[in-house]
Amino acid sequence: MHKFINLFLAAILVLNFVIYDASAQAVYQIDDVIIDKTAKDVATARQQGINSAQIEAFNVLLSRILIDPAQKQNLLVLSPVEINGLIADYEVISEKSSTTRYIANVSFRFRPESVRKLLRENGIDYVEAVKDRTLILPVLALGEQDVLFRDDNLWLKNWQNIPRKFSFTSPVLPIGDIDDVGTTALDDGKINLSIETYNYFVDRYKTQDILLIKLYQQDEQTDTSKIDIFRIDRSDASLVLLDELNFPLSSKSYNQLIIEILNYLESKWKEDHVVNVGTIKNIIFVIRFNGQNIWYDVQDKLRKIQFIENFNITRINPKFVEIQAQINTNFEKLSAALTAHGFNIQEIKQDVYQIIIP
Repeated sequence: MHKFINLFLAAILVLNFVIYDASAQAVYQIDDVIIDKTAKDVATARQQGINSAQIEAFNVLLSRILIDPAQKQNLLVLSPVEINGLIADYEVISEKSSTTRYIANVSFRFRPESVRKLLRENGIDYVEAVKDRTLILPVLALGEQDVLFRDDNLWLKNWQNIPRKFSFTSPVLPIGDIDDVGTTALDDGKINLSIETYNYFVDRYKTQDILLIKLYQQDEQTDTSKIDIFRIDRSDASLVLLDELNFPLSSKSYNQLIIEILNYLESKWKEDHVVNVGTIKNIIFVIRFNGQNIWYDVQDKLRKIQFIENFNITRINPKFVEIQAQINTNFEKLSAALTAHGFNIQEIKQDVYQIIIP
């Protein structure tokens, strides 16, 4: 028994370190930075190109993680040497050169802890939480009938053709094969998802967040494209309307509409997961669980919540942990983040919360 407890304690002590979700590393990796530089010789061209590329990569990173674009200007005054100090490493994906010209495609990886420190010192809020994944079901409303897995659903086909790029919301699309088709039923021409269908999609696409994005058939009497965004409720698979969007019809192709929606989802995610650098607060979490294996799962999920910072274990036994932690957001956003990872949170008293494992 003592051996078990010692092993258990050793496993839990991981929480004493400042940690961040491994998927957040993708936030700090900037791909496809193109260099095309000419100088007196190729060595000079290469060095000048790398220097310029570092600045460009830093610019892209700031555009990605900052909430207020105007704050980016306060950081772009950093010298190339200072920016270089934020970079962990870089990889040349491809390159070619002549005697005076250097062309390359380069990826840069920034040091998350160094970038966070810089932002905190300058009082700048940021976002780095990456959603595990979001399943998108693009439904086309043709008159009174909803279309999903059919050849005439051009809405879905255009979603499938959008180039992949970094996204905080990690959208994925259904394969649309016979298994997908067989689980999706129509009720009076409308998509009807049962709880069995919801569980099927959750299991196959490894996500509990499913969005149904319905584009209504465009007609000659309207000058807008109407799109409804629904979330599939995890309790009963009902459709919960999140938003109704309207875009000018004349200037929006399917691809442009999709980009608008992705930008909208990205913006909403960033608003809900911003790290407020000026609101660090000490709280206590009480967590109860039934066994070591469950604790490993709890620990892994807590690491993915960027609002939770430094951990210090104050009480511990094989079924109970009390943790002193720092959070960098308000209770509402913390609660939403915990709920998204399958937990519930209950306030016991001021600044003391119990994390409930369903």
